[in-house]
Amino acid sequence: MLEQQNIIEQFFNQPGNFSEDEKVIVGFVHLYQTKPELFPPEVAQLGVTLPDDLNKISDTILDWCDDYASEAYDKLVEFLEGNTKGPGGKKNLNVEQAKELIENAIRKSIPSVPKVPKGS
Repeated sequence: MLEQQNIIEQFFNQPGNFSEDEKVIVGFVHLYQTKPELFPPEVAQLGVTLPDDLNKISDTILDWCDDYASEAYDKLVEFLEGNTKGPGGKKNLNVEQAKELIENAIRKSIPSVPKVPKGS
């Protein structure tokens, strides 16, 4: 099981070691954990509809926030602009880990979020 807090701490210690897609994913999880009031209850659906590609997951998060949680979108963009030091590019998360990170963050605040079977 991926340790959420460890990956977030690693991000804050070395944001330049994360790809742009990973920055969006970690930024979303961090924002959701620290400011859940910015997200509508429909955020639970985001966790069960994630694609099987890090770039598409990142795009899905940004598009979803822009469409359904505009204040969260603004905060996420602000967060990303403040944490873009370094070239990035190193992969710290695979697709399954990214999905798990997002699903676990959502599940902690909304216990009825269904677990997505592996390979879905």
